[in-house]
Amino acid sequence: MNTQDKDYSTSREIAELTGKLHKNVLRDIDDLLNSLKLELRLGFKLSTYQDSTGRTLREFILDQEAKDLVLMRYRGLARVPNRLQEEAALKTIEQILGITLIRQFKVGEYYIDGYDTKSNTAYEIDEPDHNHKRQQDSERQQKITQILGCKFVRIIL
Repeated sequence: MNTQDKDYSTSREIAELTGKLHKNVLRDIDDLLNSLKLELRLGFKLSTYQDSTGRTLREFILDQEAKDLVLMRYRGLARVPNRLQEEAALKTIEQILGITLIRQFKVGEYYIDGYDTKSNTAYEIDEPDHNHKRQQDSERQQKITQILGCKFVRIIL
């Protein structure tokens, strides 16, 4: 990974960008990594650098998605890619309701963002691009509801 490439940032650059102490950004990244699924952790690479006194200290090199995840902690969901907003919404639903959702649950030719088998409830996260396909989404929802006989919850981001 070449951090000169604009697709990568370091945790030190994020600290500078946000006005946070680097040690606090490292702590936040550690906390974030403990809560993420494996596939979302791949954008974080642990590395080291030498400070002005010659000490070797740790830092993270982050791809754009990982950087957006960290910035979400400081700036809110608006700067986070849709896929990550969806994951955050589903995790929130799980935490609030004390349930475990099956992600990308296949129903016929469709996939549901989250499905709770115990309550037979489908959760669909509508990103801003769904504003232009409401009729299509409605028809899709009717077909899924018909197949599963489920409750359907739409979350609009």
